[in-house]
Amino acid sequence: MRTIARAAGLAGIAFAASTTMALASGYTAPAPTPPAYVAPPSAPVVSWTGFYAGGQIAYGSGNVTVGGAPYSSLNSLAYGLFAGYNYHMPSNWVIGAEIGLLHGTVNLPTGAPTSYTGNTIDLRLRGGYAMGRALLYGFVGGSRTSLSGAPFTPSGWTAGVGVDYMLNAQFMVGANVAYRNLQDSSVPMQATSTAIELRAAYRF
Repeated sequence: MRTIARAAGLAGIAFAASTTMALASGYTAPAPTPPAYVAPPSAPVVSWTGFYAGGQIAYGSGNVTVGGAPYSSLNSLAYGLFAGYNYHMPSNWVIGAEIGLLHGTVNLPTGAPTSYTGNTIDLRLRGGYAMGRALLYGFVGGSRTSLSGAPFTPSGWTAGVGVDYMLNAQFMVGANVAYRNLQDSSVPMQATSTAIELRAAYRF
């Protein structure tokens, strides 16, 4: 009996050992699971598309010729309103149109009278490139000035460059340099001027 029991015990040990070895040789540890990817929060998308309106102040200087001969230098200080629309394309180019009104006084060191009060209306086509909250742009368009008491109403073209900066979704500020070339063939006279315009606007 002891011999049988001993044989049975040895057989059990051998079976357990072979089973353990078989399990050990066939076992494959699971690959570690990589951590789930969490995308970083995206930066807010800035869009320049929409209507806007605001106020501006401008200071300019230039020259006046009459009959092709130099007549006088000029300087002017004006303030006014403007309104326009921008369209922001997927390529970050921005196109738009704008109308502006400036009211102020044109001073002439020589001539009679030496100053005129009047209004200038500009119609501009704009194009530029958006870099986040900043918009660099150029413009070209038509301009017309009417001066109280003056025997002329010069009109012509305007062009320039500028930058707008978006403070937040509703408000933007900016500045531009505008060149105007105006003529009145009935006199005949021509006025050329360069103005710096500071602007602030509300975006709708």
